[in-house]
Amino acid sequence: MARPRSTATARIRVGVVQFDPKLGQPERNQQRVEQLVDDAGADLKDTLDVLVLPEMALSGYVFRSPDAVRPFLENSRDGRTTTLARSLARRLGCTVVAGYPQQLDDGEQHEQHQVGANAAVVSGRDGEIITTYRKTNMYDVDLAWCVPGTGFKTFDLRLPDSRSIRVALGICMDLNPDRDAGPAWTYEDGPFELADFVIQQNARILILINAWLLSEQTALDTAKKDKYDEGTVKYWVARLDPLWDKTKGDRAVVIANRCGEEDGVYFAGSSVVLRYSAAKDRVSIIQVLGRAEEAVLRCTVTLEV
Repeated sequence: MARPRSTATARIRVGVVQFDPKLGQPERNQQRVEQLVDDAGADLKDTLDVLVLPEMALSGYVFRSPDAVRPFLENSRDGRTTTLARSLARRLGCTVVAGYPQQLDDGEQHEQHQVGANAAVVSGRDGEIITTYRKTNMYDVDLAWCVPGTGFKTFDLRLPDSRSIRVALGICMDLNPDRDAGPAWTYEDGPFELADFVIQQNARILILINAWLLSEQTALDTAKKDKYDEGTVKYWVARLDPLWDKTKGDRAVVIANRCGEEDGVYFAGSSVVLRYSAAKDRVSIIQVLGRAEEAVLRCTVTLEV
C-alpha cells in the first residue's frame, strides 16, 4: 500500500495597504501610508511576514507623457519608495513590497520616449533590498513613458521559523496576455502567462501590485464605496485559472490595488487575499477591502506545502 504524501503547513501573515494616492504628490502619499500603518496599531510590529503596497504607490499612476512622469522617477537604491519600504521593513520586522516609477540606469538603451520603468522593490525585514522588478506587460498609460521588463520574477519569502516560501511577483497588467503575443485570450484556453510562470517556478504565493481600473468607469455611488468590485475580483480569479488545480497544490494570491480617481480614471480598490485549497478544490476569499476603503488589510493564510 502506498503511503500518503507527507505535507507541511506554512502560515503566512499578510498585510496590504490600500489607499488613494494623489497624482504627483509623493510626500503627501508617503505620509498617508505611514498614517494608515500607524492607525493599524502598535501591535503590527512582528505580526506580519509581508506588507504589500500598490503599483506606483507614492507617485500616483496616470502620467500621460514622459515630461509628466520625469520629475517623479526614483533611484532604485535610495529613492523615496525604496527608502520607505526599507524603513517599514525594519520597523515592522517583515518583508515589504512597493511599486514606484524607476529611473533608468546610465547607458541603458531605450526608445526616446522611454524615460523610466514601472517597477517594484522588495525589501527584507532587515532593510536589505532583496530584488527589484519591472512590469512586463504594458497598459496604455505605461506605453507613454515606460521601458518594459524582460519577464516575471520570483523571490524567497523568509518565515519566522527560518523556512522560506517562493513568491512570484507581478504588476497589474502582467496578469493579462502580452498584447503583442498573438490573438485575444479566451477563458478556456488562455494564454495564462503569469499563472503558468507561477506553476513553472513552483511558487506558492503570487503577489500582484496594481493600479487596476474600476469595472464601471463612473464616479462611485455612495452605497457601493464599502463593497468590493465583484466583477474585477472575478476577472482576477479567471485570469489565474491554471493555479486552481488540485494536482498542483495549495496557492495564495495577494493583490494590492489602489483606490480613488486620477484625471478622470477611477480605480477599483478591492484589494484581496485569495487561497486555493487543493484538498477542497476551492478558491476562497480570505479577506477583501471595499472599492474606496483606505486601510491596512491583515490576515493569515495557511497552506499545505
